[in-house]
Amino acid sequence: MTTPLITTEMAAAIASAVAAEIEKHARVEPTLNLTEAAEQLGLSVQVMRQLCREKKIPAIRLEKSYRIKIIDLNRYLDQHYTPAEVA
Repeated sequence: MTTPLITTEMAAAIASAVAAEIEKHARVEPTLNLTEAAEQLGLSVQVMRQLCREKKIPAIRLEKSYRIKIIDLNRYLDQHYTPAEVA
């Protein structure tokens, strides 16, 4: 009797690795529209639109509207964070 080339454990590990790789590319991340993102930053929709047009905040353009990943909004905030001075 010959031994199998791939054991059950090996097949399960390969399947798990392939599934994880597929999930990375197929995942849908939460997004905000311009109004929602502007509210989160305390900005006007016009200023938010300008930040997206200038690519200061990455945005996904779907037809005539922008969608902004929450992670990109948080990254923008982290990059522009300066602690307020206490009087």
